[in-house]
Amino acid sequence: MASSEPPSSQPPSLPQSQEASSAPSSVERNVRRKTDITWAHCTQVPNSKTLLCLYCNKVFGGGGIHRVKQHLAGIPGDTEICKDVPPEVRFLVKQNYDENSKKRKASEAGEVSATAEGGGLQQVETKL
Repeated sequence: MASSEPPSSQPPSLPQSQEASSAPSSVERNVRRKTDITWAHCTQVPNSKTLLCLYCNKVFGGGGIHRVKQHLAGIPGDTEICKDVPPEVRFLVKQNYDENSKKRKASEAGEVSATAEGGGLQQVETKL
């Protein structure tokens, strides 16, 4: 006799014990992934928020990965420029820094134009 139910296109479910083991724990889900390419060139000091440059061993107590990126890319201002970073690494980090800056500026410009279209009052600065 044929079954009146259509065949299921979904695979049979795993036993409950296997489902629980394959799901990420609550600790793993709450941790933000470190996707920036600069993380390959520095390390986080255990049990602290300080970062360490792998080339010159400079310790960064604040500013996060952005400050390390400026350090490696050779961008003056907020931090000392790394003298020991290889040129190809400096180029890649600088290129990534510039791309992220362009994206940030474009999104900020989009937010300003969106508020202008909304009809709200806005103060416009002019540069002389």
